Amino acid sequence: MEIVREYFFQIVLFLAGALIGVIAALKPRVNKPLAVVLAMALISISIVWWYIEQNSPAACPYNGANDAETFANLIRGEENGALNNDIATIEEVYLEGATITDTVTGKTLPMKQHYQGLLSVIEFIALDHYNIEVVKMDSEYAWVIASDISIFRWRETGEEQEFISPPGAAHYIFAHDPSGCWKISHFSKQAENEPFP
Repeated sequence: MEIVREYFFQIVLFLAGALIGVIAALKPRVNKPLAVVLAMALISISIVWWYIEQNSPAACPYNGANDAETFANLIRGEENGALNNDIATIEEVYLEGATITDTVTGKTLPMKQHYQGLLSVIEFIALDHYNIEVVKMDSEYAWVIASDISIFRWRETGEEQEFISPPGAAHYIFAHDPSGCWKISHFSKQAENEPFP
């Protein structure tokens, strides 16, 4: 029912075009060429309108006024998910199949596996990325660095700890998802000594 509400006018145009086409086929006195053209026009408009809405920036909930703002919004989305212990929110900002590298341990894990492990042992109290900067960008990828500060609590001991990364230690690679929205495809943390990009 939600899809009918969301695409009501496109559905009405499509059905009107189909109805005109059926009437043109069944009624001998109808101007067939005109009816066919009208039917095709209504159906085409409904399909193009639906396609544009599916692929418009409004379909990308983290879009900002420009790409740099979009990248910052996606990083903030990741922060919100981590702060709320909410894997689903974190998944919204990452591409399917995205990975995270911890340069201290040298391990690269699928994003979900990384966050499930991390959030099972710590609880974020505060988390902030700042000095978010686009280093390089082309039509397919963007390379972004940031600094971060976090305060977290170890779940087992209840001990609180603060971590401040060196400048530019968070390395993000962004790519487009199938609908054209920017998403995080890879994140390297504590990567200040790693070449990037």
